[in-house]
Amino acid sequence: MNDLQYTISYARIGIRTQNAQLNMQTQNARLEITSEKPLVKMTSSKPQLIIDQRECFASSGLKSYSELTQEAANRGRQQALEFIGKEASDGNLLAAIERGGNPLAQIAKRDAYPQKQFGMVSMPSAPPKIDYIPGELKIEPPIPKMPIHPGYSAEYYRGKSISHIRLKSIWSKCHH
Repeated sequence: MNDLQYTISYARIGIRTQNAQLNMQTQNARLEITSEKPLVKMTSSKPQLIIDQRECFASSGLKSYSELTQEAANRGRQQALEFIGKEASDGNLLAAIERGGNPLAQIAKRDAYPQKQFGMVSMPSAPPKIDYIPGELKIEPPIPKMPIHPGYSAEYYRGKSISHIRLKSIWSKCHH
């Protein structure tokens, strides 16, 4: 005997939805301005002009005491060395009297009319040293406070979707 069995299932799909909502209220836009005394912060450093005239004055003969003392010592040392050289030369000239001539007259004539050197010089001969340090200025302006109200308010609610399936089964059996 052959048996035939079959099952039939009925499915029912159900969907419940809740729509999304947007609640919006409008009103005139509003700009609030409050007036305060602006406080601008400024910091600055002064520029500096530096003029060094020491070389100008020194070339004109206006020197510090230490510079004058050093220069006089150098000049004295040089003149002493020149004098020692001249005296040694004069001594050699006098020692060689056997060569003839009149060495005393030659020495007296040379020393009676010393030679001087003259020249023209512009004063001062050295330029001043000039240096410049620029100043700085920093400005920090105030940030204005101006709250803005856009003129609307809104609330949004998401929608919902709920789905379900119901199954109903029928079972049957047939005999042949």
